[in-house]
Amino acid sequence: PLYLFSRVATTMFVSAVWHGFHPGYYLSLMTIPLSLWVETEASITFRTQLNTRGQRIWDWFHCIMKMRAYDYMSVGFLLLSFDATVKYWQSIYYIYYVFCAVL
Repeated sequence: PLYLFSRVATTMFVSAVWHGFHPGYYLSLMTIPLSLWVETEASITFRTQLNTRGQRIWDWFHCIMKMRAYDYMSVGFLLLSFDATVKYWQSIYYIYYVFCAVL
């Protein structure tokens, strides 16, 4: 788990460098390791406990939430600056990070 987390973090960091030196790239791409870790832990904890119908509902919910996570993270690519990205995330109460912490 920690090994996989560090591999993903390294890959995302290299990708951010490849995109350029705008802080928004780093904020967005360095959120991905957290996302993947929470996604994996939630699937292990919750999905495996569900019956077939529950797993289908979980998969649908997971797909919708993953798309919203991409929306949240893509803001850094659009706004580029640290202040603008954090200001936007603050305006929506860092909802994605809160969701990850609660889940």
